[in-house]
Amino acid sequence: MKRFAFTMRVKPDRLAEYVEVHKAVWPSVLDAIGKSGVKRYSIFLQGNQLFFVMDAEDPAAAMRYLAQDAEHARWNREVTGDMFESVLNVGSPDGMAEVFRFETDSD
Repeated sequence: MKRFAFTMRVKPDRLAEYVEVHKAVWPSVLDAIGKSGVKRYSIFLQGNQLFFVMDAEDPAAAMRYLAQDAEHARWNREVTGDMFESVLNVGSPDGMAEVFRFETDSD
């Protein structure tokens, strides 16, 4: 399993809306994320900076799948499309280098 992370900025005046729409992500989008091979996906927020963290066997393949998925594209176009200060090319995003990870199997 590989971890993949990237960051984007949401427009400050759209921040509350961005958070709100993520309380009810469309089931078809969640299905696409699952079918892409993503096993875990979190979005963290600090100010208007978003930090996306995903775990997948093949993150590049997962991102390619999502880039071609019609429902994922519709979500990005209709729901979050104009909320960002910058646009990320989902098919080949610039990832962040992981410099430290701690994992344990104990409860």
